[in-house]
Amino acid sequence: LERAVKSQIASIFFVANHYFWMDGGYFGANDALKPFLHMWSLSVEEQFYLIFPISIFYIYKWGKNYLIFIVGAITFLSISANLLLIKYGGSSPAFFFMPFRIWEFGFGILAALNYRYRLISHTKSSLLISLGILFVGMLFFDKFFVPGFLVVLGSALFLSRRYVAEGIWDIFFSSELVRIVGLISFGIYLWHWPILSFLRYVRIDSPSNFDLFVAFALTLLLSDLSYRDWET
Repeated sequence: LERAVKSQIASIFFVANHYFWMDGGYFGANDALKPFLHMWSLSVEEQFYLIFPISIFYIYKWGKNYLIFIVGAITFLSISANLLLIKYGGSSPAFFFMPFRIWEFGFGILAALNYRYRLISHTKSSLLISLGILFVGMLFFDKFFVPGFLVVLGSALFLSRRYVAEGIWDIFFSSELVRIVGLISFGIYLWHWPILSFLRYVRIDSPSNFDLFVAFALTLLLSDLSYRDWET
């Protein structure tokens, strides 16, 4: 309980990634018992969002014509540092620390700039390529190059162009179920880990399929309630 409170305080002040790095990491045997472990990623995001607005302001002010080049260079340096750190046994800090995660934000920024200034719509082939890379990364090659690289690349390519309703893809993207899951997705992220963590305290052995189904249903219910009552 004491460690849970400490991790909660660290989360409130956006330093949960540093706390959990010092507390043993993310993939250890006992890490599933930490109910606020998933807050590390929100801390990375908040740290980035604290420095990003002022940084992009001055980059835009003094180097507007070189904006994409500068963002690209920062992205390249971040992913290179990530690779180098992993190579020399620093996979844990590479996982937790914001400077080694900036490349993921960088891909998003480059996608947003391309979407904003080039005004290009997806073709059938570009849509297939971007979604294909995304799904291959999710299902088969999550650790290709650096962990999550293909998922980030596929997402960035997809978001870098305007989506045009296209055949079979639109069945998925226009689905009401997909829209609802998208609306409550942040709540799903916030609720799923504490529920699974507390489940492991209740079930010393591996949870049964029924336990997991109840946890899944409870996650969806709380995510929907928190979206309706808090997020909106």
